[in-house]
Amino acid sequence: YFLFGRSEHRFDTFMARFPKSTIFKAASKLTHQSSHEILKDLEYLSGVNNDCIDDCAPGGSCKAHFSNQIRSARAMVKNVLPQSSIAYSKHLGKYVLLHSGFAVGRLRAFFVRTSDTIFGPWGDASLVYERPKYNY
Repeated sequence: YFLFGRSEHRFDTFMARFPKSTIFKAASKLTHQSSHEILKDLEYLSGVNNDCIDDCAPGGSCKAHFSNQIRSARAMVKNVLPQSSIAYSKHLGKYVLLHSGFAVGRLRAFFVRTSDTIFGPWGDASLVYERPKYNY
């Protein structure tokens, strides 16, 4: 399973993963301690092909690297809030990331990016929709 989030002072989206067994183990206890079990099993996306994710060439054979150290975490995509949506499109044969333009100053816009893998690298943002300004 994957979790997405951001750092306190940035708009970049980060990824962490944890094994499926962890969520069932934690859910069966339903205590504050169960959340600590998930946290200790988290692994943070730390790079692709030993490089920063932004440097991994699209279409290349990217291999994700994960670390149990949060200090090793690298952004999977920059200037994108984690309140976005990622899904696999069978039609495209790619992962699709839909996000708002809030982090780039376009509050009424929505963008889409694609990737061969869930962890990136993500292509350039393409505008999907921008709500018109209304003069009331």
